[in-house]
Order: sequence, then C-alpha cells, then structure tokens
Amino acid sequence: MVQENLSTSAKIGANAMTTNVYEIVAQHINGVRNMHPHVSDHDGWLHRYINLIRHPNYQLVNGLDAFSQGQLLSKAWLCDAISTQNLKLGNIWLLAGWIGTLSYMLLERREQFGIDRIRSFDIDPLCADLADIYNKKDVIDDWRFKALTMDVNDIFYDNFVWQGKKSDGTLSFPRSETANTVINSSCDHMGGNAVWWDKIPAGKLVMLQNNDWYENDQHNNSVNNLAEFERMYPMNELLYKGQLELPLYTRFMLIGRK
Repeated sequence: MVQENLSTSAKIGANAMTTNVYEIVAQHINGVRNMHPHVSDHDGWLHRYINLIRHPNYQLVNGLDAFSQGQLLSKAWLCDAISTQNLKLGNIWLLAGWIGTLSYMLLERREQFGIDRIRSFDIDPLCADLADIYNKKDVIDDWRFKALTMDVNDIFYDNFVWQGKKSDGTLSFPRSETANTVINSSCDHMGGNAVWWDKIPAGKLVMLQNNDWYENDQHNNSVNNLAEFERMYPMNELLYKGQLELPLYTRFMLIGRK
C-alpha cells in the first residue's frame, strides 16, 4: 500500500511537471508569435531571444510578460505614432526600460526615426543585463544602446554624467550626454511621484503611456481616462494624444514638448 501511494504521488508529480513544461513552452511560442510582425530579421531576432531566456534573471523579472500581446501592441503603437508624426528622436532617455523590448523596436527603425543613442534606465538591478543581451548588436556598436541600473528620479536630461558596466564587470569612464527625447511607457509604475517629470526641461520631446488597469497590483499610478492623463503631465505643445483598446485594459498615450 505504501509503495502504491508513493507510485501514485510520483505519477502526479510527473504529470504536474509535464503540464508546467507544456505551459512554459506555449507561453514562449505565444511570445515569438506576438513579436513576429515587429521583426525584420527573424533568424537574428530568434538568436537574441534564445540568449535572453537562457539568462537566470529572465524568470526572476517575469520576462515572458514583456512579450505579451498587450505589451508589444502598445510599443508598436508608439512606434507607429512616431512615424506618423515624422519625428526625429536623437538621443533617447528611456525611463523604466525593463528588459529592452521597446528599445529593440525603436532601433529596428533607427534610420527612419533619426536615433543616435538610447539610454535605458531601470531601478531593478536584474534588468540591465537582460536589456543589454537583447540589444547586444547595438551595445557592441560603441554603446549605441546601453542599459543602466538607476532610479529615474535621480537622472538628469542635460549634460548627464554616468558610468556603465562593461562586459568585464568594471565601470566605464564617465560619459556626459544630453537627451533629445524622453520616453516613459510605464507611467503606471511611477507611484504618483512626479520628481522625474519635474526634472525634464521645458521643450524636451516627451512620449508617455499609461493605462486604466487598476486591478494589476504592480500599477500604482494608473488613470481613469485620457483627460486625467493629460492633467497629470501637461505639455506646452501636444503633438498627439490617443487611446488603444486592449483585452485587459485601455492604454493611453501622449506625445509632445514639455
């Protein structure tokens, strides 16, 4: 009887493990499928993706969510709005850049968008290595892209001096750079803290996204509608405003000059 119980428990455990593996594989397949329309070099992108998911930090930051349909459609919407407005972005400061999916999509259209460099700032120390792996081609090109572990409330936008981690783990020499464009597609995570916004100089090109997904316990600065979002971050010159209906929430976007 004891042997039978152990055998039954082992089978249940094996079945649960098999089910879990199937679910993870299905999630990866969905992520690849969701990203497919936004990629020009599919073989090259798949190589990046495999290197990304092999990193131990990937599971710790719930990397699969970065390739959900809602996340990618929101980022593609931003890229399309930049194209429609025929904007040239120069040096981009990307706030709460996570694992670098938006940076990849922007750099796919680097020449069209007039991108010089992207600096991706995120307070989570697990994100920078992932973002650099995902955008490795632009990291090794004289740091056209570089992810940095920093609180966005601590950065500046003109003549900002920073040091990045090199491939050998040491810090680079200090660099001084100025942002032409500031992007924050994660305003829902800002906790009502406006320090980062207040520090952006007037006249900077700014692109912001938020949502009304209050049910997500990670969201601490969501808004009810587009009008509330406009009041939260007023622009001197509003170039675009709109909303995108997604299955779980509505995404709001503002583009303008502060």
